[in-house]
Amino acid sequence: MQARARQPLLTLAEARRALFGDRVVDGNPLSEIYHDVRSRHFEIRGRLRLDDITIEERSVVQRSNQGVKVLWRERFSRS
Repeated sequence: MQARARQPLLTLAEARRALFGDRVVDGNPLSEIYHDVRSRHFEIRGRLRLDDITIEERSVVQRSNQGVKVLWRERFSRS
C-alpha cells in the first residue's frame, strides 16, 4: 500500500513487482482475467478545523463517466 500511495500502479506487472518483488511465485498469482489496476472506486478523506474542534470525514465514491456517486460516508468530530 505504501508503494501504491507514492505512485499509482499503471500495469499488472507493476502490481506483481510491488507485491512479490523479484521472488519467484508458483503459478500466476495475478491474472488479467481476475485482476486489474484500474478502479472506479476511491476513498476520499477530509478534515475541517475550527478553533479547537476538528471534523473529519471519509467517503467512498464511484466514478461513472462524468459523474461521481457517494457510496458510503462516515463523519465524526474531535474536540
